[in-house]
Formats: sequence, C-alpha cells, structure tokens
Amino acid sequence: MITLALIFFPVLAAILMIILGDRYARRIALGASIVELVIALFALSQFVPENGTQLEVMYEWIPSLGMTFHVGIDGISMVMVLLTTFLVPLIIASSFNSSINNKIESPAAFYTLIILMEMALIGVFVALDGFLFYVYWELALIPIYFICLLWGGKGSARITVKFFVYTLAGSLLMLAAFIYLYLHTAGVHSFDMLALYEAAQGLSMTEQSYIFWAIFLAFAIKMPLFPLHTWQPDTYTISPACLLYT
Repeated sequence: MITLALIFFPVLAAILMIILGDRYARRIALGASIVELVIALFALSQFVPENGTQLEVMYEWIPSLGMTFHVGIDGISMVMVLLTTFLVPLIIASSFNSSINNKIESPAAFYTLIILMEMALIGVFVALDGFLFYVYWELALIPIYFICLLWGGKGSARITVKFFVYTLAGSLLMLAAFIYLYLHTAGVHSFDMLALYEAAQGLSMTEQSYIFWAIFLAFAIKMPLFPLHTWQPDTYTISPACLLYT
C-alpha cells in the first residue's frame, strides 16, 4: 500500500489544486511534495536491502494481453524515488521567489502539472510490468510538454513540437522492443519485467543487440546524450521553466 500511496497521493493533491484554484496552488503543491517525501522516507524505513524487490502490489489490468498493474521497490528504485521526492519540494520552493514565478499565469495548472510529473516519475521507477513502465514513461512527458508550451517564450510551440517528436520517437522504439520481447515470453504472453528478461535470454545475439539499441536510444534521447541532444538547448532557451522542472 505504501507504493500505491506514492503513486496516487500526488493525483489527489492535483485534484485539490484544481478545485481550490490559483490562490492556494503553490502552498498545496509544496505541502503535497513534502508529504510525498515523508511517504518515501516511511517506505525506506520498511525497506530491507537484502530482500530484493519489496512493497509489491499487483492487480489484474488487461489479463487477455498479459498486462498487470504490478509495482514494487528494489534497491535502485528506492534511490530514485528518494531522489525524486527530495528534489521536487526544493524545485517548488525555489519557484516561490524566482523571476519565473512572476510570469506564471494560472498557477493551479502549472503546479498541478509539476505534481503529476512527480507521480509519473515515481510510476516509472516502481513499475514491474513493461507496458505499465511505458505508460508512466509517456505520462512523464505530457506535463513537461504543456509546461514548455504554455509557459515558454516566443517560438515555444515549434520548439516544443521538436522536443515532443524526439522523445516520442525514442519511446516508440522502446515500446517496439517490449512488444518483441512480449511475443517471445514463454507460455501465456506477459509484460511482466521478469518474463521479459527471461525472454531476452532466449534470443540470439543479433536480436538482443536490436533490443538493447532500441531501449538505449529511448534513454539516450530522454537524458539526452550526444548526438541526440539537439532538442535540449532550444527547449531550455525558449522555456526556462523546463530547465527547472526536467
């Protein structure tokens, strides 16, 4: 349940900000991000490093396609969850007196997108189902897209489309790799991460290479790594908000 709280508490906070509007948006966002950090610290207190993946929750999602809502936390994801929940309150607090804050129109929408981005990032780090991982990967892109588009400078629409196309292309490569592994899972096809890993072990070296490069390119674009970084300078120049929140 702790893992579910990490994912869905930001959604509740986002709904509250939408209901109460601009006046309380910043305070709610900061308070919610601090509560999210407290939940992450509580998860850490329950985490036993030598026990592998813990705090797992699994529900049937689309059984006919082997998709489950399967989440949990291991050593690596614990670090990433803590890092995310630690940085988001600092990011929100830093915007209170920044020059960016003076230019923010519709603060409720702005901070709602930030909190939803945190939710999606947490989902990426705790997902144990390949398709669920992809869903959260894409969800993390959507808030940033609108932040850059709506609170960017002159020419933000063109630059934001470039950013979106780059990252979407990488995401589709990763999805194609997951689907290929899914089709090679033993028995009933499944998107479970362990099943995908076992399927990869049964592939030829050539097939494994294609899978590696498809997933690598998705991450390389997102990070971004040279020479797939060309969307970043334009995006950060036109939209300083993206510099703070990506």
